[in-house]
Amino acid sequence: MTTTSKKGEQKVGFYDPAKDVKQAMDDHFMMVAGLSAGFLGRMYLRGEGVRVDYSKAFLWFMRGSSQVRPSFFNVARVCPHRFRAQGDRESNNGLGIIFRDGLGVEPDLKKANALFLAAAQQDLAEAQVNLGKYHFGSSLPSSSPLRLLTRFVAGTGDYALATTYFEHAIRQDPNRVADSFQAYYYLAELGAHAVNRPDQCPSAVAFYKYVAERGDWEHEVWWEAERALARGDEKTAMLGYWIMAERGYEVAQNNVAWILDRGTFFRPVVVR
Repeated sequence: MTTTSKKGEQKVGFYDPAKDVKQAMDDHFMMVAGLSAGFLGRMYLRGEGVRVDYSKAFLWFMRGSSQVRPSFFNVARVCPHRFRAQGDRESNNGLGIIFRDGLGVEPDLKKANALFLAAAQQDLAEAQVNLGKYHFGSSLPSSSPLRLLTRFVAGTGDYALATTYFEHAIRQDPNRVADSFQAYYYLAELGAHAVNRPDQCPSAVAFYKYVAERGDWEHEVWWEAERALARGDEKTAMLGYWIMAERGYEVAQNNVAWILDRGTFFRPVVVR
């Protein structure tokens, strides 16, 4: 590249900003690009439509997150109250998972939690659950199955903070997707082991029931019923809803009542 100095001298090999054409990007463009990078990273992280590739997942998450710099981690760790998250929230959360579990990189809980904090401040329920699990799991005995479930080896051991994150994760809002499974389980655990256990017992039982109804433990009966109803197979859908209704799933009980109330499921047999 040739450029001209102020004195009119020709310089070869110097950068000329006037010839570096860059595409103007508005906030909407950046948001869409970040979302796309986050979804691609999730596909490679989970093997959805492609082979699991942690290096490619890391690459796309890095592109979606605009805050992965040393100062980012320092500010998030030292001054969380002054921390302002930017970048795609799915990418921040995905990078947090990679650093937390050591997927192709050295495990680093400080970086993981800084990234979870960024995504949680952007109101991503999954990131709020990840932060809650960090604070929840650190106080359990090393031999506890729940300690192994949380996959954390250190943390603050702050049950109050864990409860706050879990409660934020299940908060219902038309502008966000609330967590519908993990947070309820951990809130039930916190209630079941609370000091004022008798007072927390009703909510703990309700949350345990909620999780038991929604978990496809061996056979995904509920989702098979949903798919059957979508393709017009009402008999198969009714069977699945009936099984789930017997298990105590209130939504399935309502679906069974709705189908029966229509009066089309059981048709009288005409004998000639």
